[in-house]
Amino acid sequence: MRLPNNIPGDTARAANALCRQCGMCCDGTLFANVTVGEREKTARGLEVRKREDNKFVFHQPCAKFSEANCTI
Repeated sequence: MRLPNNIPGDTARAANALCRQCGMCCDGTLFANVTVGEREKTARGLEVRKREDNKFVFHQPCAKFSEANCTI
């Protein structure tokens, strides 16, 4: 996740570092699955499936999340 460009540099760097610390968005704590776009559905080696509403999702925890880090 990236913060908007209008946030001061030090604050943006601190927020981005903090965001990568907890991993709750990738370990299944906050989300059961993640919606991905048409172009992303075959990228990065994630197991993506098509839901009944024709959206593509992959289930959490993310297979690419390891030791509190994204491995993509």
